[in-house]
Amino acid sequence: MNNVSFSNSMNSTSFETKHFIIHYPNNGVTIAKELGKVAEELYVPSIKFMNHTLKNKTEIILDVTKKSPYNIYHWKIFTSLGGYVILQNGTIVLFIQPLWTMESLGSTFKKSIQDIFAHEFNHVIFYDIIGRDNYEYFKPDWFGEGLACYFDYTYVLMPCGWGRIGDRSPSIIKKAFENQTFRSFRELITTEPTGPFDSEERMLYIMESYAAVKFMVEFYGHSNFLHFLDGLENWSKYQSTYANFDNAISRGFGKSMIEFDEEWDTWLRYNFTFGVEVEEYKEIDIEGKRLTNDSMYQVPSSWSNEGRILYIDEVNDNLDIYVMDEDGLNVTRLTISEESDMDAKFSPDESKIVFTSLRDGFFNIYLMDSDGSNITKLTDDEYIDVGPTWSPDTNRIAFVSDRDGKYDIFSIDVNGTDIRPLVSSPYSDGAPSFSPDGKRLVFSSNRT
Repeated sequence: MNNVSFSNSMNSTSFETKHFIIHYPNNGVTIAKELGKVAEELYVPSIKFMNHTLKNKTEIILDVTKKSPYNIYHWKIFTSLGGYVILQNGTIVLFIQPLWTMESLGSTFKKSIQDIFAHEFNHVIFYDIIGRDNYEYFKPDWFGEGLACYFDYTYVLMPCGWGRIGDRSPSIIKKAFENQTFRSFRELITTEPTGPFDSEERMLYIMESYAAVKFMVEFYGHSNFLHFLDGLENWSKYQSTYANFDNAISRGFGKSMIEFDEEWDTWLRYNFTFGVEVEEYKEIDIEGKRLTNDSMYQVPSSWSNEGRILYIDEVNDNLDIYVMDEDGLNVTRLTISEESDMDAKFSPDESKIVFTSLRDGFFNIYLMDSDGSNITKLTDDEYIDVGPTWSPDTNRIAFVSDRDGKYDIFSIDVNGTDIRPLVSSPYSDGAPSFSPDGKRLVFSSNRT
């Protein structure tokens, strides 16, 4: 964890790494540890890409109790994941609540933290280049978003979250060309989207800005892009946005704004429209029955042979385990904890339920009777132990853990003893499931 010093106040703790000061609530120690590792891993590539070193350590405030005000992850894999930078002091605020399910953890959890951190830390560096006092006058905001998205996708290789801008942009930009709604660079820097944060209009602005940064770096070269950033460093609140960008483009690329715009348009039409298929979405009618009916999120977790369904429900921004009949009736709450419970699985004989919980501040594996009684902790450590699954004979439980420094698959006896490695590799592995005879294991992995 590279701790240098700790402070405790108001149920929060802080620790320092070489380049960061991380503040986190007492129930967020596991996520904070992962965040500290990720931050240091991404520090050098982040600084190198922008060619700018920060004078002071960057402070990060981790909040695992509140929902992000930004609905970045539309597919709801996370209860909440988002962040922003406090412009006045360059502090990063991250909202990272527990996953609905940690079963497919593998590299997903770490990648998602990498994604959101890399994006916000790029903002911190960019604000420092422009000068935080000047950034209040820096328009348009979309350029900073496009810059962070490009770094995410190209240098951190993020296939999810903000990084997915790189995956989606060719199709959407081609569609904008076809609909004649794509803006020139001059139009982009002199206009601002008016829709809400996650509106299609604002997303198009961000994708266009991602494309603009991609063009600058890959057409003119990274060194010339850095000269362009040097030009932005001289941003003047007394000049127009057009004049400021015109000066930076001239310094970085030796072009006038009009020449730059013409080359960008040609490059875009060749790279983002030729041979690119526009994504088409069709509605599919599926017959089904709604089992739950409230404003919270419910995620199914296990289905018993007797027709009982375990599911995870969000109550007061917290995750707990519920069970109901397969017709949605006879709902019973099985866990009542101030911290999140998830990954609930019936044992093959349906007498027990194994689950993941953050109730002691760390991700550990727990066992309880099928009625929610007799809760027992199976793993008791400071590692990330998640995604348990039963062996067919109910004697052992497989789970995912980072206890060897990466995500591997282990098994443990139902009495909490005899932890053994099942899958150990240089890669991240997760989502284990036994074959019916218990002789084989299927799992997910990021190995190629």
